[in-house]
Amino acid sequence: KEILLRNHARCGSGSAQDDGETAEKTQKIDKPDQAMEPKQLLVPLGGSEDNLTEQAIIDQEREIKVPEIKYHEDRFPPDVSIDCLIVGLGFEDRTLESARRLCSTVRPRTTIALEYQEAGKSTEIVQAIERSKGEFSKHTYGDDTIRDGLPTGDGNTVIDVTGLAKPIIFHSVRNELRRKGSVWICYTEAENYYPLDADLIEVRVQDKGGHRILLEGLKDILTGEEGPYEIYRLLHPDSNDSRQRALFTFSSSKHERLLSLLERRDYDLIEIVAPVASSPSSPRDDVALAAAEIAARNYPNSSVVRIHSRDLDKTLSRIVNRYRIWYIRGGLNFELGLTGSKLQAVACAAASAIFKMSQCWYLQPKRFDPQRFTKGVGRTHFYRISL
Repeated sequence: KEILLRNHARCGSGSAQDDGETAEKTQKIDKPDQAMEPKQLLVPLGGSEDNLTEQAIIDQEREIKVPEIKYHEDRFPPDVSIDCLIVGLGFEDRTLESARRLCSTVRPRTTIALEYQEAGKSTEIVQAIERSKGEFSKHTYGDDTIRDGLPTGDGNTVIDVTGLAKPIIFHSVRNELRRKGSVWICYTEAENYYPLDADLIEVRVQDKGGHRILLEGLKDILTGEEGPYEIYRLLHPDSNDSRQRALFTFSSSKHERLLSLLERRDYDLIEIVAPVASSPSSPRDDVALAAAEIAARNYPNSSVVRIHSRDLDKTLSRIVNRYRIWYIRGGLNFELGLTGSKLQAVACAAASAIFKMSQCWYLQPKRFDPQRFTKGVGRTHFYRISL
């Protein structure tokens, strides 16, 4: 609520209040960047960028193929042999069911599991894994794994992102693609996500433009996580500080991560992916779009594009498009923010495996609430990413 109020005050009428006291409560990155002086942008803005032809852009990337693999009765394709399985020992209903669905078909030689402080459903997940009779190892989630990821196995690998934290998803997918050129992804939906649509009805967008929401109503909404947020660099710094900076990031109904990132970093160009409009309109999507629009109005040279949070192919294509214009043609440092869904984190990881990304940011909440994260189990989807 506090983050949204500050951002809305800046982009709305009237002057913003000093938020120094609130800022002191937030975690800081190693060396916060100083505010940048206004510069002339190196790339065209607005509709002019659409006039750039592919021939005018130096095309240095290899093709990324992201076909979704059709599955039968929530089962992994039985004709595919898997050598290594990476899973998370999470607390969600869907994490356990996803592991059970995978292990009913997959018989990996090695399983690598991520263990969290919250035991959750780890015992049941381990039991499902042990029935596959392969080697099994556990690694603890913490600062080391957030920054470096998990060790990877040999051969054909499937990563079940359902129970993995986003930095682990990022490192695991990126490392597999860089080492082997392909990876399998498993993702199981939940039946209900927090904050619940029913709780967000009272904080829907109020005007036709979608620029105001009932901010006061957000104070009682349970999102499943609690700030302040600690920010992590997931890539070794490899950028020219004299260049301008561009950010590609995401908005969701858990809007605090997005706005916390934008408060701590300065950018010359920002593009925010908001959920695609649904019919009927979803309160969760309304809040996510409103947060994106508030951020875009508050930060110069920002724009919002709408892509479904589970559309891996379109998300990847959009990242490639921005990379071509911002980095290859414009010479800007290109940064990513893991402020959206798990599959959006997969898309960021795949892009970073072959493109020169200046940085990727992850914001870790102070606390997760296992009772208010997701509920129930939906469909399972399988993807194969090949470079």
